[in-house]
Amino acid sequence: DVLLGARSITETHISTITDTILLLSYIELGGQLRRAITIVKMRGSRHKVDIYEFEIDDQGIQVRDPFRYIDNLLTGNPQNSFQQERRAMDDLMGPS
Repeated sequence: DVLLGARSITETHISTITDTILLLSYIELGGQLRRAITIVKMRGSRHKVDIYEFEIDDQGIQVRDPFRYIDNLLTGNPQNSFQQERRAMDDLMGPS
């Protein structure tokens, strides 16, 4: 019932009986609707916590590179982290 934005998994208490939880979500980025996948929980295993883009094509599901330098993807309010770092540097050193 939620297309964009975060939703709690623990509300349904399913996390206590599952070994792996994958989060599939839609992300609006640069005026495009894109798909994302991340591992929320994998019991007994270290796992990457990156958010990856995935596509579905004639060959099936293709997991692409992780989204980099973009913050707040899952909240529905993505922001380019380069801009935030640039503002912080400008505050410290003045504009270039």
